[in-house]
Amino acid sequence: MSNVKIAHKDNTKQCVVYADSSLPSVVRVIGEGNKVCSVTSLGDEMFVARAWSQIEVYDAKTFELRRPIALCELNDFHLGLVVCPHNNCLYVSDWGNASVHRIDLSSRSRDTVKKWSVAYRPYSLSVNSDNNLIVVSEGEPISYLSYLSISKLQIFTTDGALLQVILLHAGIKTPSHAVQLPTGEFLISHVGSLNCLFSGS
Repeated sequence: MSNVKIAHKDNTKQCVVYADSSLPSVVRVIGEGNKVCSVTSLGDEMFVARAWSQIEVYDAKTFELRRPIALCELNDFHLGLVVCPHNNCLYVSDWGNASVHRIDLSSRSRDTVKKWSVAYRPYSLSVNSDNNLIVVSEGEPISYLSYLSISKLQIFTTDGALLQVILLHAGIKTPSHAVQLPTGEFLISHVGSLNCLFSGS
């Protein structure tokens, strides 16, 4: 079996830790700076989202910073970051402005951006087997008590067309991530619970 390289965020050091599954230790730490919100990769590039900052693009082999992607409209926290190999694009969620940015990675400048609105406080992003974008959001508060809200999943095409909205069960509090399984069901992680399996049909 080939070695698996793993990149993950380490918020205690405000950096990205890069490890090789065949080794018992960390092999590289990518530059410290603002809090790392999320990481993802596509081909020979690794994308790092930092709070109060831009998206950083690193060479996945040399770990050298290739360039930044400046998104001037991003709020303080852009928690979600995911790539879609089929559409050759990078999605970035903007928690504070309730929106998603789509960056076209095939364009020459690689900074071609499309933006659309999503539900209140988008936490994370994933791509399903149909190459559509899944956005996990906290949802608008339903009363003056801000902790009472209905979380939701939204499914969009790569161009931002809304395909489906799924309101989550009241017992699902502050969902942090969701993936859609080949069966059509969703695996959701959320605060105060084990991962749960939820059917959106």
